[in-house]
Amino acid sequence: GWFITISAVAPGVTTTPGLWTGATSTSWNTGSNWDDGQVPSSSVAVNISSTNTQYSPTVNVNASCASITVASGKTLSVSSSRTLTVGGASDINGTLTGAGTFDANGTFDANTGSITMSGRLKLGSTVSSLGTLSPSTGTVEYDGGTQTVKADAYYNLEIDQSGTKTS
Repeated sequence: GWFITISAVAPGVTTTPGLWTGATSTSWNTGSNWDDGQVPSSSVAVNISSTNTQYSPTVNVNASCASITVASGKTLSVSSSRTLTVGGASDINGTLTGAGTFDANGTFDANTGSITMSGRLKLGSTVSSLGTLSPSTGTVEYDGGTQTVKADAYYNLEIDQSGTKTS
């Protein structure tokens, strides 16, 4: 037999892959929380923008994206036993929190943001800034090759992989 899929979008309406709307809930893994109705894949740039967000996202499954931006005033949370892997740049202008793992494999910049992870923040490339880092909980792991370790107050600091680490 035949199988036909019909998709309809109102004329003049455009959607943006990877744009969080938070229209339904806090669940990262719910398509209706994303502007294009699709949970982002590892090839999609994610934007947690300062507009059109009823709920802030919680990564409640193991997930990945190409890059991520968290706007000022917004919060991204990673649930316990879950990992968000970012292949490219991470730009945290809001808050990054949670008991899970945020695995930043590209450049990481939280210049105007805050990091309150009770879980693990893995940094695999150049780190511009850790913003306001909470020194009372969590692990920061530098797991790239040659890296500069930011001078900061860490609760738990791990340095992995071969290569020169400088401060």
